[in-house]
Amino acid sequence: MRKLSLFLAILMILSAFVACSGETAVTANVPAKDLLSAALECYSADMTKDPGIFYSDAEEGSTNALDYGTMGFYFYGEYDYEITQLQYVEEYALAMPSGLYAFEIDIMKAKTAQDVSHVKELLQARFDVREAMRDEMIAYEPDQVSVLDSGEILVMGQYVILIAAGDNAPAKTAITALLGADAAETEDIADTSAEIIREVIDDEIVHISSSVNSALVDGIQNMVSSSDPTLEKSALPTMTVSTHGGDDLVIFGGKCTVGAKIHVRGHLHEDQVFGTDDDNWFVEVQIPAGVSTLTITQEEPGKAESDPIVVTTQPNYALDFERYGAYRSALGDNMQGHYYGQFDDWMGTNILTEKQVDGLTSRLKTRVEFLAENDCELIYLIVPNPIAIYPETAPIRYPKSTEDTSRTEQFYAAAEAAGATVIKLEELMWEHRENEFKIYNKLDSHWTSYGAYIAYDALMDHISPDWPQLDPVVPGEDVEFYNEVVNGGDIVTAYDLPCELIQENATFVKWLVETVDSPYTYYEGTNRPYYPPITDQKTVKNKLAGDKDLPTAMVIRDSFSTHMYPFFNQSFGKVYWQTLWDYNFDEKWIKQCKPDYYIVLITERNIDSIS
Repeated sequence: MRKLSLFLAILMILSAFVACSGETAVTANVPAKDLLSAALECYSADMTKDPGIFYSDAEEGSTNALDYGTMGFYFYGEYDYEITQLQYVEEYALAMPSGLYAFEIDIMKAKTAQDVSHVKELLQARFDVREAMRDEMIAYEPDQVSVLDSGEILVMGQYVILIAAGDNAPAKTAITALLGADAAETEDIADTSAEIIREVIDDEIVHISSSVNSALVDGIQNMVSSSDPTLEKSALPTMTVSTHGGDDLVIFGGKCTVGAKIHVRGHLHEDQVFGTDDDNWFVEVQIPAGVSTLTITQEEPGKAESDPIVVTTQPNYALDFERYGAYRSALGDNMQGHYYGQFDDWMGTNILTEKQVDGLTSRLKTRVEFLAENDCELIYLIVPNPIAIYPETAPIRYPKSTEDTSRTEQFYAAAEAAGATVIKLEELMWEHRENEFKIYNKLDSHWTSYGAYIAYDALMDHISPDWPQLDPVVPGEDVEFYNEVVNGGDIVTAYDLPCELIQENATFVKWLVETVDSPYTYYEGTNRPYYPPITDQKTVKNKLAGDKDLPTAMVIRDSFSTHMYPFFNQSFGKVYWQTLWDYNFDEKWIKQCKPDYYIVLITERNIDSIS
């Protein structure tokens, strides 16, 4: 009996130690919302970037209430996710970032000391979702990466706190003072040490750090047999790029003859023939394990293949392109670049469950009803992924889905069942896909101004019957489209290559009339959109409207709105542009602005952000 009593005493001591280890005792019981308010007061609006504020005791349907379905998206990247850890949370106060901003302070109080580990697990899940934003931040808001990397999780008694403020010290001081704690356990979750190291492996092996402007092997004859030896032989293409695009992926590119085809042999898929763009070529092939010898030839129109460029290469497992995540690039036929983020749609790996579809329909119906009460129509303009309009450009290693539906079709059905308007662009894009002007860029992940105009025209067709005084933009009268050879955009930079190494014949728009607000939204000399002039929330009033009674629109958007920006400003009386990449349904702002149309304009691969 004495042994048993001693054992139980030791067990109790150990349990107490485990429960308290790493935690700091606090002397005050402070509501989570008071702690959050004190922390936020330490920072200016320029630093916080207007985060969404949510409280566990907020009235349902209010601006500060976070519904369970959306909470799943915040904490696990999936709507209607079953959050088992919530049963251990007594209360919470959250300052969630808007758009691609990273400032965030989340305060949760566990019900008991034993529940702290479960609450930490929940905030760690939130941290993982935040880290998934890194790729998009690198591409669009690089100055926010340092704020993202400042993230840490603190434990003060039963309070578990995530802070990412760039400089976290003021918030920590304010919270500690209110709780009467001397110090706090800190877990630095952010991994800022992931530097990309490119090691040279062998002088004879083509490696990622090179930007070559010569044939790697000259004068090699008879390695490629022509189907018609009597034809004149094509010239060698010029190679300005030879690099790895992944562990077992290599990319090559440069200049060629207009209309030529590029043959690549010796890789994992044996022989591929690639289309070109104007006098540019850019290809990606997968290689097997071990050393491979690839041959690259040019086939000019009406001529035999050139002598080969011979390249010796092998996989490089020291690379880390995974940091780009969904914003990593892949190249298909005809130089068409694709962000990885669209392959889930293409392969059908993101089909929604019946429960998710029901939850989506319910959420969208609530929005439709709220907008209807405010005399506003909800319209979805979903931009198809380029791969959906040009399926022949899909990289060979990504098979097309055999499912009888897609996430996009499920979203369309749910939105329509909820009473929203869906303007479907797929058929329109197919009708125009072979036009003189490109719908999508090849070396940038976005559509062109011409693609944006196609969607704009479809929207005008929808709303014009109710607004006969509308005067839509007309090509040839108000604008003209043109093609120009420029340096590539984010598809090129996603390979960590300078834009000027590869060019394409890109499509742009020229305005023939005075515009309301139409900044030149490209990086100079490229087809890469330039976002700073239009990133923040702003209201653009149509100064050219005169006495016309024109409709107003509120636009929720991603970066595809960049080329739509001047068209909308030209046609609506006012356009309320929500912050780029901020998909929050802001009821307060809607009531304040009273738009006629609430337009959600995003690309297909971002549907999960608005679901």
